[in-house]
Amino acid sequence: MNLIKSHIPHVQFTNNSHIVSQNKTNILRKLKDTFYEQANQKLIDRNIIEYETNIQDWENNLLSSINKSNCADLIDCLNAGEYFKTTKKLFETTKIAIITSARLKNKDITKILLNYFQDNFPTEKLFGFNNPLYHAVCAKDINMMEFLVNEGFYSDVTLENGTIYSDRTTIMNKAVASGHVSIVSWLLRQENNIDELMRRYQNPLFIAATNGRIQIMEMLLNKGVGANRFIGEKSPLYQASWRGYLQAVKLLLDFSADVNCRFYGKETAVYVAAKCGYTNIVKVLLTKHSTIGIADPNSVSSGKDTPLYAAVSNGHIDTARALLDAGADPDALASGDDTPLSIAKKNGDESMIILLLIHNATVSVSR
Repeated sequence: MNLIKSHIPHVQFTNNSHIVSQNKTNILRKLKDTFYEQANQKLIDRNIIEYETNIQDWENNLLSSINKSNCADLIDCLNAGEYFKTTKKLFETTKIAIITSARLKNKDITKILLNYFQDNFPTEKLFGFNNPLYHAVCAKDINMMEFLVNEGFYSDVTLENGTIYSDRTTIMNKAVASGHVSIVSWLLRQENNIDELMRRYQNPLFIAATNGRIQIMEMLLNKGVGANRFIGEKSPLYQASWRGYLQAVKLLLDFSADVNCRFYGKETAVYVAAKCGYTNIVKVLLTKHSTIGIADPNSVSSGKDTPLYAAVSNGHIDTARALLDAGADPDALASGDDTPLSIAKKNGDESMIILLLIHNATVSVSR
């Protein structure tokens, strides 16, 4: 009785022997059920732990056979993995294994894994960001890329929802951003329609210009990608000027890039080059080319600032000199009624003040 009371303290006992006996029976049954529930849960927990340990061991063996390029062990391991099919573990792990083998440049292993995957799971050729083609590009392995394409993987798959400033858009853009010339060349050989190429790849020329990939830019331009094909209002010439890639700027101008194009209708290439102090780029933009004009040294940004004002504000005296020599207005008003001379005074930049005065900047300018 004391034992039972200690487990079920809220039960009230009376002197009625029949009721007491019934209560004792009910309580003992409850205790017995509780005991079996706890024992069963421990067994379940133990089985889960054992199951998860087995999965981990299986995964380790699978990846070990891939790293060692052991086809026989891999096949045995895949057959043993049938036990885990009821979970999604085999499905996910096989995908990871395919990606690993692609990065390791092992076609035999990749073939075994692809055949197993296609025989045992719903067809899924597009792996998103984990597309094996992506990892073949990272490994700079054209043979693996050709093999995967022949197996049905598509080179224009979107990897994930990234911006065009990153390398996270397509296989082509990954190769372009990384400077894999031979891979870009191989991808371009698969293309016949340049408009379709641009639609699917979101203008690889823009990405090449952003990353200063000169050889790839030449390949794209010679393939027929126009120098003035923008992404939205984002110009390859602007990107090259902003990033300071002089040779890229020259190449785009040779292919008749619009020298006065604006980034989202705001800043010109010469403005951003002046702001960054890329004097050589400013000089190239201000030089007449055979098929195009020259950049406007007095172009006004959305903030009402000129390239000269941008150069003076940032202390780029050589850039300011190049702009003044090309006809930049030393008295052009900027936002807030500042002039290049007034901002040079605020900055205490004596050399800039002298330069502006030599080019006839007036000491006081009124609207």
